[in-house]
Amino acid sequence: MGISGAMRTSRFRTAGVALIAGLVTVAVAHANQTSKVAPRLSDAMRTASPNETVRAWVYFTDKQGAANVEISPRARARRERNRVAADGYDRPVASAYVSEVARAGARVRHVSRWLNAVSVEADAGDIGRIASLSFVRRLDRVRAYREPLPRDAGAPQP
Repeated sequence: MGISGAMRTSRFRTAGVALIAGLVTVAVAHANQTSKVAPRLSDAMRTASPNETVRAWVYFTDKQGAANVEISPRARARRERNRVAADGYDRPVASAYVSEVARAGARVRHVSRWLNAVSVEADAGDIGRIASLSFVRRLDRVRAYREPLPRDAGAPQP
């Protein structure tokens, strides 16, 4: 009886360790997803109504799979004149990444090869799915700028 009791204790201990390891893995994965989301975007999602979308930039880790771009002879001459070499910024954003972000539920608004990012409209659920994608480096809120009206804009014109 003593041996089977020890075996039972060993099984419980093994199951307990496995459960704790699983919980730690889930917690780390959740922390990685939430650490990808900038505080400004988190605040916007928290104050938005459940189905309301927010505008966000989705920054990618690399341009893997993106095609090389041929630049025009005129652009090449301008670069030579200014001693600017072609680099990774000239390559487009990986189309597979853009497709996956759209498949996660977001509406792609703009693609920026210089930022290696896409601007999207998405709700909180979409943002969570996008943050879980391995090739997403971070997400941030799109900042809007509105030019202030002149002081006398509201005054009637003569």
